[in-house]
Amino acid sequence: MKIKRIILLTLTIIWIVTVFCFSNEVASKSEKTSGKVAEKIVELTHKGISKQEKIKKVKELQHVVRKTAHVTLYTIGGVLLFLFCNTYDIGLKKKIIYAIIIGGSYAAFDEIHQSFVPGRGPQFSDVLLDTTSVAFGVVVVLTILNIIKKIPNVWRKRWKMN
Repeated sequence: MKIKRIILLTLTIIWIVTVFCFSNEVASKSEKTSGKVAEKIVELTHKGISKQEKIKKVKELQHVVRKTAHVTLYTIGGVLLFLFCNTYDIGLKKKIIYAIIIGGSYAAFDEIHQSFVPGRGPQFSDVLLDTTSVAFGVVVVLTILNIIKKIPNVWRKRWKMN
């Protein structure tokens, strides 16, 4: 269990550093990154449109790309935080609560951190989105663990091994 905890702690720290690095990008660089992703999506989904239409679609899509990045990163964080908490011998409810509180607290810290980055600022809506994404990550893990637990039982019943 100790090696599992160390691995999960290491992965969680890597996640924290990754989020911090993205948040530490000045606004122009962050916009450029999300713009490139949005541009690729538009290129793949809207072939043959004019340059003006392409620019308009990219601008419309940039916000969605940013929010999708938030959801993706913090869902991963929720998975990692819950799995890390799951290495401790505490009740399931506490594991869930600790993972969400730690993830939500980091989301708040991350938004405060952004207030010190040129062109960026804190948004309470992002803290809510990020915390919800952490909770979603926890639900994903719980669902997968539940499915894994039931698979052997289904297999045993099917082959009449009980």
